Amino acid sequence: MVTAVYDVVIVGAGLMGSAAAYYAAKQGKRVLVLEQFELLHSKGSSHGTSRIFRVAYPNDVYTKLSLQSLKLWQAIEKENNLELIRMTGELDFAPTWNDDLQGLEETLTRFKVPFEVLNAAQVNQRFPGFSLPTNSHAVYNPLAGVLNPTLAMATMQKVAKGLGTEFREHSPVKSVEGEHQAGGAPLAVVTLANGTVVRGRQCIVTAGPWTEKLLKLSGSDNVKLQPIATFGAYWRCKQELYTPDKFPVFIKYGYPEVYGLPMMNAHEGVKICRHDGPDVNPDERQGVDQPQNEEKWLQAFVAENFSSVDSSSPNQVDHCMYTMTPDSNFILDFLPVPASKASPTATKRIVVGAGFSGHGAKMTPVIGKMLADLAIKGTTNHPTEVFRITRDAPPQEHYSFPRSSL
Repeated sequence: MVTAVYDVVIVGAGLMGSAAAYYAAKQGKRVLVLEQFELLHSKGSSHGTSRIFRVAYPNDVYTKLSLQSLKLWQAIEKENNLELIRMTGELDFAPTWNDDLQGLEETLTRFKVPFEVLNAAQVNQRFPGFSLPTNSHAVYNPLAGVLNPTLAMATMQKVAKGLGTEFREHSPVKSVEGEHQAGGAPLAVVTLANGTVVRGRQCIVTAGPWTEKLLKLSGSDNVKLQPIATFGAYWRCKQELYTPDKFPVFIKYGYPEVYGLPMMNAHEGVKICRHDGPDVNPDERQGVDQPQNEEKWLQAFVAENFSSVDSSSPNQVDHCMYTMTPDSNFILDFLPVPASKASPTATKRIVVGAGFSGHGAKMTPVIGKMLADLAIKGTTNHPTEVFRITRDAPPQEHYSFPRSSL
């Protein structure tokens, strides 16, 4: 019996894998998605009901991608008659005016995104949920909100399935290798942990925190990724001040960075979290708690900046993971994987989407489109220099958002 060959095999059905499947299926391709757990699971980085969508970055690369993603999100919403992003506006602030706020102002100006520069008194009056200290500075813009990642994944998966994409749950992958194909480019041979083998004209690896482990098992050791444990902390609050129509998403710049979202469910409260965490083995994430000194720092930060929030302890803490690169920029690139024993010279260049460093969810559709184009066409219309595996970028001193030097 001749084994079927898929056009694209995708390893990992989180946000990025689901988006890649969605756009590959829309190009009429035969797609297989392999997920090691159940679909929409909560063990990785894509689960939950709230992520920040924003276009404000202190550099042009991500602002451009985020603006393009906004149009793609809106198209998905229209196509499926639902809301994926609840717009709230965004407040970026810091204890003092710094390079990040300056970079935000310059980038928003270049892309003609309306914004306002506010002092602490103006912020606290306009958004009474804040109580920023007197010397604080802030930049507000309206193009931001709360993205529902689980609904987004489910929607893209549903559309992809309707177009013929096959999803296999509980299908962990052991390796990806190259294999000769008579009269054509080498195939990607994907071997599952249970010994099942599937073949694709191309393979996209979007395995989140497990990406580096999978690539090492496949014989490739030049992708440097560090999973970290992160903690989605929700806090009891004076509820009428923290609804989406009264409280914008926010980012506090300066180490340690903090982000927050309005209260989307009364039983949860307002979401205020540190943008960092301890290094972790993704297979041992369960049971890893936030370091006590980091938790106490966050409590003090909440008490100082949000006087109508109960800072005594979080009401709820969701466990998550980021997959960090040394410079917090993504990896969207081709990667050679070794040949299989049956085809010892058939090196294959597969596509890798990884290292989204805690800020990729908002750009899911444009990233998914880029990954699908790389796999199907061998190229993308978007510049990818900053996302190459071999880029020469200095590592950051702390886990944080990308700096304004791009």
